[in-house]
Amino acid sequence: MESKTEMTRFKNAKVYYRIFPMLNMRWDHVKILEDVKTLYVRYIQDFGTGRDGVVPSYWRFTTDGVFYNESQLAVYNGVTRDILDKVIDGCSAIILSFGQSGSGKSLTASGLRNCYKDRGIAPRVISDLFLKKEVLKNQIRLCVQLSYVETKHTYLKDLLSEDSDTFTRSFREITLQKVKSADEALTLLFRAESKREFAANSTTSHGANGIFTITVTAKPANTTDPMKKTSKLHVVDLGGVDSYGNATSINKNISQVGNANVAKTQLEQFILTLIQNRPDCILVKQRLNPLIQYLGDSLSAHSILRCVGHIRVDLPNLYITLSLLAFGQCIRGLKPKRLQPNISKNEEIEIKLLKNQIVGMRKENDLNAMLNCGDLASNITQDRVLQMQNIAKEYLTDITNELVVLNVSDARTVLKVFKDLYNKLEMDKEECVKIAHDDGYQEGFTTAINTEITRSTTKSKESIGVGKLKSSHGNVSLKGSPKKAPSNISKNALGEKRNTLTKRSKTSSLSLKKSSTGKKKSNAGSLHDLPLHLAELGEVKDLPKNVPNYAKAWALFINDNSYNYAKLEEERIASETEAKELQLEYYHAIRQLHKCHETVDLRKNELRKAEMRRLFDPQTCDEDGKAFLSAAETECLDNCNHAQQELIAEQEHVLKKQTEFILALEQTQSIKKDIIDKFDDFCKKHYHISVPDLHATSQLHVVYESGAISALLDEEVGETLPDDEVHNIKLYRQLQRLMKEQILKEIKLTKRRKRWT
Repeated sequence: MESKTEMTRFKNAKVYYRIFPMLNMRWDHVKILEDVKTLYVRYIQDFGTGRDGVVPSYWRFTTDGVFYNESQLAVYNGVTRDILDKVIDGCSAIILSFGQSGSGKSLTASGLRNCYKDRGIAPRVISDLFLKKEVLKNQIRLCVQLSYVETKHTYLKDLLSEDSDTFTRSFREITLQKVKSADEALTLLFRAESKREFAANSTTSHGANGIFTITVTAKPANTTDPMKKTSKLHVVDLGGVDSYGNATSINKNISQVGNANVAKTQLEQFILTLIQNRPDCILVKQRLNPLIQYLGDSLSAHSILRCVGHIRVDLPNLYITLSLLAFGQCIRGLKPKRLQPNISKNEEIEIKLLKNQIVGMRKENDLNAMLNCGDLASNITQDRVLQMQNIAKEYLTDITNELVVLNVSDARTVLKVFKDLYNKLEMDKEECVKIAHDDGYQEGFTTAINTEITRSTTKSKESIGVGKLKSSHGNVSLKGSPKKAPSNISKNALGEKRNTLTKRSKTSSLSLKKSSTGKKKSNAGSLHDLPLHLAELGEVKDLPKNVPNYAKAWALFINDNSYNYAKLEEERIASETEAKELQLEYYHAIRQLHKCHETVDLRKNELRKAEMRRLFDPQTCDEDGKAFLSAAETECLDNCNHAQQELIAEQEHVLKKQTEFILALEQTQSIKKDIIDKFDDFCKKHYHISVPDLHATSQLHVVYESGAISALLDEEVGETLPDDEVHNIKLYRQLQRLMKEQILKEIKLTKRRKRWT
């Protein structure tokens, strides 16, 4: 009984709808009940010729939620409730965004062209998934992998591969990119979105189906548990369903519209097959469309399915709206079944546990052999000694364990072998230290000579005279005489001791000696070439003798009264202050405009509810059957008109403040440019160069930076945000800019290909 209750409480397939907002909403065509789950759509036959006085009839459609004028966050919370927990638990899920062309499907699925506040489901899922990964890091280890494909006809296009222009039919060639952070995942998402196919003369309308997949592998933090859970979360942006030649699909060709309609029809047929529960037909229908085949087991009655339909309520698009509502009713017909987590064995941990068991068994066998089969022979042959030496070396290199060593009959011989090896290594260490000390002493002496020569050449460089250079180097011996080693170590003794070292110590000492001799040769070669190089520098006569750095040149410039820097600086400060004040006024006007928009939407909702109450109340009709406005509806209509007038006035005020702000910025930029030009003339006049050859920051403070201003246009002044949120907003805007540049680049390349084909 508990399992049935849980199964009915959590429904696998749910369907939501978003109504496309329009300037003139026709609520006599579509009505929403107060439960925000039931839709009434008027009969198409009522709009026929000669049916003006007919009582309106409606079709009734039940949904899991209707969104109208709702924020992206509200849609995300309503659609993806409890999905991430199920995905981490091993259950696959699909979030399907479908609807008519230009009705906001991509806005819901990704929303990558909007501001950070209005981002869609895919980026929000990425952020929440990595937050859960951080919270659950002490319990489970999550491995997140991404893939992004686009389906067209019977082919797949891998959007994360380097060569994304080619189509394939093989699922094995699809790139599966492992990511470790939300920033890395967002970067891949934006990069893949820029490679999608768009309709002609449009950068927002997609021409094919897009599938963004997040593969999650959950492993227990306890390394002794060999089980793991693997699941997939698909965010599907289905192609826009439409009629060719319709105003909403004017940018799409007949192939793009036809493929989207076929994909929706085949998906509907596959869901009907799932409802009938016929396994033989399911396999056949699954192979008809690459979208269904790619989703695989994720599209079944045992997985989670969340669909968001996008509809319009105007009369020309009412036929397509009815078709989309019928498609949603078909999806809701899937009977809820128990979710089946994909649980499998973690091969890595299982192999590690088996290896540990084998090691334990070997130790046990060796211990038994030592206790039961001990060799008590006192006479040890030479072959036996060699065998024990090999066993000791294997123990030092971790090839054998201590039980094998203890199993040897004569422990004294084994300990003597260890002692001899230790003494030999200590002797080799002392000899290597002595040789390295001697070679390093000679190398340090050579370095000191080179440093002294460099100082002498630096002094000669200031005079630039070639003759002085030769005289200054005449007192320096280029060959040099290295200092002798200590008397207690002779060269013959060192040679004999080098011969007694092991092969490893010989190699290290020889390489050390070669590197030191190579350095000597390179230093000597540079010293021979130095006088000629400085002689060539002495022939240059056009260089200024005293070129100050940037800060000194700027200080001299601002103290020069002939350039009127003080007056320009006062004008710049005054213009900057005025620009900042206008900036604050402009932001305040924008906030007021947002509030006016919210007020208008609120008044329209109140008016819509009043109209719906009047239409469903028969008492609001007069004796002739004609409806009249109620007092509440009249008051709501007056409030709506007043709010719209305030909105128009506030729009004019915002445009005025924007113009004043731009003029102040341009004036500040003009003053700043005058100062820079005069500083450039000052440098040319006094130093014969346009800019000093040093990288330093200028004392000019730029008032207007296009990136900084655009970054603040949609934020409230004085709003305090956490550091993580500020970082996410900056990254999101940077990725948006790169995505737009890549999309425009791809459009140009496409036009160029068409021109030459």
